[in-house]
Amino acid sequence: MTIKSRVQRFLARSPIGYRAARRSWRTLRRLLPTDAVAFWDRSARQTDTPPRSWLDYPFVEDEYIRPLVSGDRAIYFVEHFVRTHLNGTPVERGLSLGCGSGDLERSLLELDAVRHLDAIDHSPRSIALARRAAQEANVADRIHYQVADVETLNLSDRRYSFVGCKMSLHHFENLEHILPQLAETLRPDGVLMLNEFVGPTRHQWTDDQLDRANQLLDQLPRSLRRQIAPDGFERHTEAEMIAMDPSESIRSAEIIPLLERWFEIIELKPYGGTLLQFLVPAVLPLLDLEAAADRKLIRSWFEAEREEIESGRLASDYVYLVARPWAEPKGAATRSAPG
Repeated sequence: MTIKSRVQRFLARSPIGYRAARRSWRTLRRLLPTDAVAFWDRSARQTDTPPRSWLDYPFVEDEYIRPLVSGDRAIYFVEHFVRTHLNGTPVERGLSLGCGSGDLERSLLELDAVRHLDAIDHSPRSIALARRAAQEANVADRIHYQVADVETLNLSDRRYSFVGCKMSLHHFENLEHILPQLAETLRPDGVLMLNEFVGPTRHQWTDDQLDRANQLLDQLPRSLRRQIAPDGFERHTEAEMIAMDPSESIRSAEIIPLLERWFEIIELKPYGGTLLQFLVPAVLPLLDLEAAADRKLIRSWFEAEREEIESGRLASDYVYLVARPWAEPKGAATRSAPG
């Protein structure tokens, strides 16, 4: 049993201890630096670390996400993008924005989708990890990494055949600056590709979303449920979210409405996460994916989430999309009022 599992089991047996631990964690978070760059330097990691998000589990990727995005459990979204929008041939230059530790760039080069890539992130530690991984993969000579503040970045006009953002745009606040920059930096036939969280800003989950996630949680055996979330899944306050990660989903719910001012969406694949982002990281570490009953349980969550989204009762919090710039922006963008 892992240390994490032991702690979970101990806290599950004592709801008072669980709540006290949560209060202590909140206090500790308030004492940590809240600068976004400092946070991402602390959080930077290579891609071979244990799963943290629902997106990190191969079973979920293969059985749920890929069929919704590419239509084939064997085809990752990057390969789908290359086949569908780059015609399977290498373009001259692309940009990865908010590149983190660089797995998007390495995937693109592995598919021979592009000859040269520029990649930008505001975290020096993330860029250092990305450079090291590129050297290990023997592609360092084809990627130019840069530490820069994306919020104020000025990009060259008509430079790139594509821009890719993998789980990065929801960390940027100044979308009214970034999105027109991306539109201007694309070549006339260029496209923007996003794989993004576009759900509630600052993770202010809807009541319907939490209610349905907790209904599914309640269906678990009590012994298992007590190990996970004795009080059920909850909504952090905005202040708590800012203390945990000052850039997390800072304007996520505005991404698509604002993007449509500068871009025409030519492919949109919602792939859920609305319920699975709660259930998967909390429950999967305690299950045995070799067991048919446990696989059946997870697939029942897939079906439940898909039904909620297809019926319109819940929105998809995660999307894959490809868009091309409008010839003329669709109206003036105005910043929504804070709070």
